[in-house]
Amino acid sequence: MPPFAVLPNIDRLRPRLCAALATVAIAAATLAAPPAGATTIATIDYSIVRHSKKRFESVVTITNNSTTDPITNWQLAFSLPYKIANLRGAKIKSRSNETYVVNGVRRDRSIPPAGSVSFRLAAVDRTGAAPANPTGCAVNGEPVTSTTCASIATTGGGGFPGRFFAPYVDVTLYPTFQLTNSASAVSKFYTLAFIVDGGGCTAEWGAVIPLSTPGFLSADIANLRAIGGDVIVSFGGEDGSELAETCPSESALQTQYQTVISQYGLSRIDFDIEGAAVADTASIALRDQAISALQSANPNLKVSFTLPVMPTGLTQDGINVVQDAIDKGVKLAAVNVMAMDYGQPDSQMGQDAINAATATLAQLSALYPAESSANLAAMIGVTPMIGVNDVSGETFTLADAQLLESYALANGFGLLSFWSAARDNQCPGGVESYASDDCSGVLQSQFEYSGIFNQFNP
Repeated sequence: MPPFAVLPNIDRLRPRLCAALATVAIAAATLAAPPAGATTIATIDYSIVRHSKKRFESVVTITNNSTTDPITNWQLAFSLPYKIANLRGAKIKSRSNETYVVNGVRRDRSIPPAGSVSFRLAAVDRTGAAPANPTGCAVNGEPVTSTTCASIATTGGGGFPGRFFAPYVDVTLYPTFQLTNSASAVSKFYTLAFIVDGGGCTAEWGAVIPLSTPGFLSADIANLRAIGGDVIVSFGGEDGSELAETCPSESALQTQYQTVISQYGLSRIDFDIEGAAVADTASIALRDQAISALQSANPNLKVSFTLPVMPTGLTQDGINVVQDAIDKGVKLAAVNVMAMDYGQPDSQMGQDAINAATATLAQLSALYPAESSANLAAMIGVTPMIGVNDVSGETFTLADAQLLESYALANGFGLLSFWSAARDNQCPGGVESYASDDCSGVLQSQFEYSGIFNQFNP
């Protein structure tokens, strides 16, 4: 038997489903519009032109904000709490819950510089009240300017630097972790986990929180971006079914991914591929086909894969996952290694995280022979599980955290993370022998691991 047995990574980076969520009332909130003067891809004008007790009609106008570049093959994503009964001048490409993706028809598929296109929609509204405006507007996955449709993202802040620390946040835990309020102590960047199939090829948070839940995460993400932060959304994890395992076609899968991207205005997404999924060739191929199409539709979209690892590097299944992505034309921004749960007690978790990362770097050099060593190093991400791990005898200590952060910074790695932000505090009983959802199991001050890893941010 080798010094580390290759075992399934049990309970690692998974959503902890909380029954209390069923009783939580989440206050409605919407994302802020981009600040005045910000450059966005387009301006949206939405106006009600007719309203009866059961039906209303609206006109939507999309104006290209560029005076030099056309918007080709435009797609408008938005959320509207009504059933659209008819469209004139456009067509519905997809619908998921209350989120629609609409694109042009015939000669109106592109919008010339400083030009505009309009379409008319009719929707069913049996309340008799004044119809609500749409929210979450995006054109080709990018924020818009609008006073009548709140954009998907602010552009007064946000975005990611060349290297960053983005700890995972299990958004299914209650109470929901506060991103903006914790930013000064933790990080301005977070990885939100996990989007899985909630049934019938429908994206949901942990299969318990629908994307249509009013205001969930939206205001917090907008506020985080306003102070210069941003979020990654991660699909998959150890529990639940990743959408590529359940969606029946590439187009259906791409639609679900795009719905999440549009709703949260994402520039980066992550795929946590582990357990049986890391060897499921059918879902791997379908996922990569959908991601390749996503990157064509969203040219600035960055994608990372989070994969199981041993101190000797990626498993063969992990190498195969990366190779298939290359073969399908996926542009990977990062390969993030899960430096945890190796299968046996480990007394040097920090050093073995470094060993896993450097071994993975060597594997990437074989997979990307034309890339420079600096670019390959920037593709490396490392994610330990802080404190007590799921495997007995594995504890990632504060000293391990400092060792890993110093090495990653000195060697040009692009990403550090950990599982998870809610665990970055001491358990009520102090030292514990088991892995808890909401504390580390070691003696520490609140957010002490974050304080170490946050040194990695520029």
